[in-house]
Parts: sequence; structure tokens; C-alpha cells
Amino acid sequence: GAFCDIEIAEYTINQQPAKVMADIYKHDADVIMFSCYIWNRAFMEKLLNDLAVVRPDVDIWLGGPEVSFDSEEILVRFSNVCGIMTGEGEETFAKLLSAYAAADEATDYSVDNFNSISGIIYRSSAEAIVCTPQREPLDMDQLPFVYEDLSDFENRIIYYESSRGCPFRCSYCLSSVDKKLRFRSIDLVKKELKVLRNSGAEAVVGMACGDGVQTVADNVTLPVSPSNDTLFLGQVERVGMFHEYCRMCGDCVLGSTGGICPITQCAKSLVNGPCGGAK
Repeated sequence: GAFCDIEIAEYTINQQPAKVMADIYKHDADVIMFSCYIWNRAFMEKLLNDLAVVRPDVDIWLGGPEVSFDSEEILVRFSNVCGIMTGEGEETFAKLLSAYAAADEATDYSVDNFNSISGIIYRSSAEAIVCTPQREPLDMDQLPFVYEDLSDFENRIIYYESSRGCPFRCSYCLSSVDKKLRFRSIDLVKKELKVLRNSGAEAVVGMACGDGVQTVADNVTLPVSPSNDTLFLGQVERVGMFHEYCRMCGDCVLGSTGGICPITQCAKSLVNGPCGGAK
């Protein structure tokens, strides 16, 4: 059947935009797709403006958490963007590539054929913005394990995902939006972690709370380190600044203190110190 040639290009926000643009231009792609996150969105938007000048003929698609919730606004702002993949992108990305491959073999294909692909918002041939039904979150066990052969990853950091979603509803975090916490089967996780260990991995960095890091350590014989400090539950004041409201101590006294937590609001975390405390 039809297929697409895929090239993956990796850049950082520390690179000069002009050099990134020059490299993108050299690829001479028919379709360009960007992964958009909070740390690269401003950088990406500059590239979109430049691409409108140097490659007005190319189809541009965006995806990622930073463009999944204001997609229509982005399509209005950037007229050279064809569409946006919203939510989880693995299956949507594959379906979209299949559509482009089919377009190469068809004589009557148009952008309007994208309406059969769930999880996208795109610009129709009549310049109308079309939203297809949201794609259901993937079964974590259906995600392929791509690290059977680590020869291409020597001396690299690899990313292994065993869960998606979050049981909490923190207002400042995008993980609270889909409200669907899912896990990869524990037996499958153990099997795949053994593959990584046997392939020469030197250590594991857990991007989870302290409980999650200890769970990983119980199941591998490699050194396991936390990437995050588990501190508290809080409220957002602005992006990057949070107020500590709860330390999850398991002995809540808010009912006796007028809703003020002495553990987090007292510099010494005292409930009955010289100031009178909570008791």
C-alpha cells in the first residue's frame, strides 16, 4: 500500500531560529508537523511566521498539549497552518499520514477527506474550521515498545512511559483535563524494564512522586533516582509560582483552624507551638 517517508528533526530552544529554519528548509518536506509544549511554543510560533514566507506551499500541522486546548484560535492566527492534532497523537498521527499517502495515489483527493479522522481540527477547502470527534485515549498496553534494539540510543537518555493521566485535579496542570488515569500492565512494565537493564542502561530516573520512584526501584536492579521533589499540593498564582496549601500529612486539622493549615502556613510546621498553634 501507500506509505510516507518520515524524517525526524530535533531542535532545542537554545538554537538560533534562523539555523533551525535553514535546516527545516533543507529537508524540502511536503508536510511539516511540530510537537508543541509550553517551553517551545513561542519559538514554534516564530518558525510558523517564517515558514509562511519561505515555504508557503507546505502543509503544516501542529500537535501536543500546548495547542490542544486553543486550536481554533491558533488556526485563526496562523493562516498557513492546515490543522492541529488534539489530545494523544500516536493514532491520529498514523491516520493522518495514511491519508496523505492515499492522496498521492488518488486523483480526486482533497483536504475535506480528513473529516473521517478523529482528533483533529483543520481548515477545509472552503477555509472553514472543521472539528472532528475527539479521539478516545489509548489503551497503554497497545503502545509499541520501541527499545528492543538500543543501538541507535547509545549514550542517550530514553523516555519510557508506564502511565498517563493523574488522579488529582490541580488547576495549573494539563494532566487534570482528560481525567483518565491509565497504566501499562505491571507485568509488561517489568518485562520491558528488564530489556532496558539487559541492554546496558546505567540508571533509571523516575519522573513521578516518591512513591512512584520507590515502586520502580522495587522492580529493577539499577540505581533509581527521582527527577522531582515531592513537596506538596498547592494552588497556582501564575505560571511557575505556586502556594503550598497541603502537605498530605494524613492528620488534617483544617476543621479546627478555620481552614488555615498550620503545617504549611507555620514556618516550623507546629500545631501547638509558642504562638498557640492549632490546639
